[in-house]
Amino acid sequence: MTTARSWLEDCSTKHSACRKLCGDFLAQRAELPRRVLELDARDGHVRIYESKPDEMGVYATLSYVWGVEHQPVTATKQVVEKARLDKDGGPWIAEGSLPQALQDAVELTRRLNLKFLWIDVLCIIQDDPADHTQEMAKLLGIYKNAAICIRPANIENIHQSFL
Repeated sequence: MTTARSWLEDCSTKHSACRKLCGDFLAQRAELPRRVLELDARDGHVRIYESKPDEMGVYATLSYVWGVEHQPVTATKQVVEKARLDKDGGPWIAEGSLPQALQDAVELTRRLNLKFLWIDVLCIIQDDPADHTQEMAKLLGIYKNAAICIRPANIENIHQSFL
């Protein structure tokens, strides 16, 4: 991971062609998606963080194959509402409750020293058609503004490891 982090920093700071094309993508330049997973607050847990309007940050995205098996963990209206009300900044989700590919994405994002990760199934409210429609319309910008997009090439579903 040290090598990958070094590559990101080199592209961001030393390569004029990369800076011309992408700018300093490790700088706090991109507006955060409406919801992201916050990774640095509690060891072994992530939380759904609802960003403020125009809040800037650096984040990774995960692009993956769902596969045919049912999603065991999703963002629901109830979970997101709890995030707004929880004084401890929750809801905290145990990483071990996530499918393996999502756990790997959390681990990789942490190793790259990034604070936020966007994963569709956890950052778009799955049981709210209006939220789903609104957030799906933002997908291009979400992926475009990410510092890095993690795309596992060696898995067939989210229950497999790519690390």
